[in-house]
Amino acid sequence: MPSLSGWETEREHELAADLLNGLDENGNFQTGLALATAPYLLFNGDRLTIQKYREKKGFSWIRLAARSQLSIATTKGTDSEDKAVRAALGIRVVPYDLGDPRLHRDLDACFTDIPLPPPPKPGDTLEDRDKKFNDEIKARLHREAQACREKDEKQYWNASAWELGAAPTWIQEKGTKDQTTWGGATFWTSFAYGFEHFSAFRQTSQLILGFRYQLDNLAPDPKDSGSFVKQDKALLGARLRLGKPNLHVSFEGSYLRIDPQESGTQDAYRFSLAPEFKLPILDNLWFQVSIGGTGGRSSDDRLFIMSSIRLGNRSTIDITQVAKLLGHPLPGP
Repeated sequence: MPSLSGWETEREHELAADLLNGLDENGNFQTGLALATAPYLLFNGDRLTIQKYREKKGFSWIRLAARSQLSIATTKGTDSEDKAVRAALGIRVVPYDLGDPRLHRDLDACFTDIPLPPPPKPGDTLEDRDKKFNDEIKARLHREAQACREKDEKQYWNASAWELGAAPTWIQEKGTKDQTTWGGATFWTSFAYGFEHFSAFRQTSQLILGFRYQLDNLAPDPKDSGSFVKQDKALLGARLRLGKPNLHVSFEGSYLRIDPQESGTQDAYRFSLAPEFKLPILDNLWFQVSIGGTGGRSSDDRLFIMSSIRLGNRSTIDITQVAKLLGHPLPGP
């Protein structure tokens, strides 16, 4: 059986990166970088076989470890009201995932159906045979295997899954080499439903429900530029994705409750429309634009436009979750 490192698909990467730009929920512009890795696959993927990965039905510690990801993200404010540098270290686990390509028997069948290289012709030397294999046959096998991966991605792009995550954060409030302090912690969970039992929506739709809680979050003080207030935040959101594997639109809405330590509780809501598509200039490069608004707090009612470019597929390595807890405005769960 092949190892997991060779069972690579569009959704399965051991390392991914995001470039982040946009307005946070307080209207301050943020830039940042996020990196993510799947540690178990990075260090053990060459030794873990598909047969071992599939041994148990239901819950499996091996699958849980292979689906667990470690993320690191930083953002920096560029406005006078918020020049802080923030950093976070996150862990994400996926106990349930119908979109995991390493469990798809139909992907096995597609790989198995790839024709074997033709036998050597009479009179071919070993040198001729090696050159033909490396130059022509290897290229053809790669194309056909890639076609199998793309077919699998299109079939399962909106599959049901459940994830859990947690991350501590740190902050430099002045954005320079001042003292780095504790910035709180964030916990989140989300469940995606792919309408597998409804043929009319199975290939085009996905509903995502999410909850996020931030403990001791430091936010810019609107009454004192350059200062921060400590607060707890709870976010409940929903996202409906409609479209095709490489081009879809998300309708997103969320309810936010903020509990500052020095003032009363505040409630707000956020909504957005976010088209996302894969850029043809580089394999697995995605671009998203979100247009929406916030309301519920008279001082913060506003519209926003933001963008994100990412390398890697979010359905496996969801590093945007870590970016969100730093204040970057990726709406929804």
